[in-house]
Amino acid sequence: MRHIGVLDARQRTAAIGTRESGDPMNRIYQYHGFEIAVAVEADFGWKGARGAPVSTGYVAIVKISKADGSVSVFSPLRLGESQGKRFISESDALMSGYSAGRRLVDDLLAS
Repeated sequence: MRHIGVLDARQRTAAIGTRESGDPMNRIYQYHGFEIAVAVEADFGWKGARGAPVSTGYVAIVKISKADGSVSVFSPLRLGESQGKRFISESDALMSGYSAGRRLVDDLLAS
């Protein structure tokens, strides 16, 4: 997975905090004293000047906070498949976002 876009993450991820964790496109996981919030967003491919969508894929928005939710550890990350491609399903995006969040916690935050 790699970062596939730069955007105003606060606007794009506002839905993570406002939707229920049981929403099919949003999940909040507890992991080693951190909270990993994963939201899935549809990402459309656009065709030329007409602006007609040619394909739909999904990206994962991952936000890592302390377990009490008071302090965000990183700016939210927008993730897709390798080589900048989108995920083909919501469930792929959701689980890949969770896996990436766990790796970040394991590699950078857990002591």
